[in-house]
Amino acid sequence: MKERPILFSDAMVRAILSGTKTQTRRVIAGARGAFWDHRSYTGTVERDGVLRFRVGPDGGIANGSPEVRCPHGAVGDRLWVREAFALSQRDPEDTAVSTREPQWWDPPVYRADGDPGGEWTRFDGGRHVPIRPPWRSARYMPRWASRLTLEVTSVRVQRVQSISEEDARAEGVSAGPSAALAETPIGVSAREAFAELWDSINGKREGCSWGANPWVWCVSFKVV
Repeated sequence: MKERPILFSDAMVRAILSGTKTQTRRVIAGARGAFWDHRSYTGTVERDGVLRFRVGPDGGIANGSPEVRCPHGAVGDRLWVREAFALSQRDPEDTAVSTREPQWWDPPVYRADGDPGGEWTRFDGGRHVPIRPPWRSARYMPRWASRLTLEVTSVRVQRVQSISEEDARAEGVSAGPSAALAETPIGVSAREAFAELWDSINGKREGCSWGANPWVWCVSFKVV
């Protein structure tokens, strides 16, 4: 079993915590060429997390098939979630926030949980003034600060537009105003909501937009 970090937005962290998100899709780098584009070949991710191409859905491994290892692991591996966070800087001897530099032992707070507001203060003019936490990018979250660990339960490959309505819901989105993301209009399907979410994250990357229909890793997981 191996552990790897994985980044999630605030909305997706909330969806994982609520139990509505059990899948994630990530673009496969360099997924182009004959094996990817030819209908005679079927890409299958084996138990070791390596993608190999077979002749047809049940055939043997094709001659010259590339082997592409999923960067998010294989079944049974674990992913620790990186999310936006801050160190509380709370002085253990006081109820106020200390002005000292945060240390590694300070308990983290997470932006996905909302702004702690008045719990963060600085002393100014004889009174405690609320301040906003100095949020840090998810990219810089150390392992010890992560509160979520996920176990990989399956890995597949597909074109992003091949996502089903059921899988779109497993991505943490839903139709109507109760969507796990920002509110979506009534009548919008979970798949349509996912397409909008996908483009908000990947739309500006060359060859990665919903319209470009890139190949993606489909990683299913459960919270450990």
